[in-house]
Amino acid sequence: MNNWNTRKSLILRASDPDDHSAFEEFVYYYKNFIKMVFVKLGVSENQSGDLLQDLLLKLWKDIGKFDTKREKSNFRGWLSVVIRHEVYRFFKKNKKESDALATMPLASISESEVDNLIEEEWKAYVTSLAVGKMKSHFDGNAMKIFQMT
Repeated sequence: MNNWNTRKSLILRASDPDDHSAFEEFVYYYKNFIKMVFVKLGVSENQSGDLLQDLLLKLWKDIGKFDTKREKSNFRGWLSVVIRHEVYRFFKKNKKESDALATMPLASISESEVDNLIEEEWKAYVTSLAVGKMKSHFDGNAMKIFQMT
């Protein structure tokens, strides 16, 4: 089992439009991660907030389309496609020049490279969440030793 996977129970709960707390929990875990991916894909910091709101709204509407019953379903794979499409749409919408796609930062990155970037960002993000939780349970010296190793 892959320890980096999103809990299917959270996805199932978040796909229920009446379970607002589940979607809030989903947003808590994913919003900073998504913003980091946006920045890595060339979206400026000041534009990433609006794009994040658009994407979260889209996810709220579409998360029920993700099939958790398939044995090999991969939520982050599905999410990376949604993020990639939203970033492409964002650059097309915000660039007035006819060659907007050719000049945007995402144009030089293949889909598999975007997926790999998202996977690496996820691992770094989950690790930082875990370290943040550990800091509340250990004193400064223990954390310094842990971080040095």
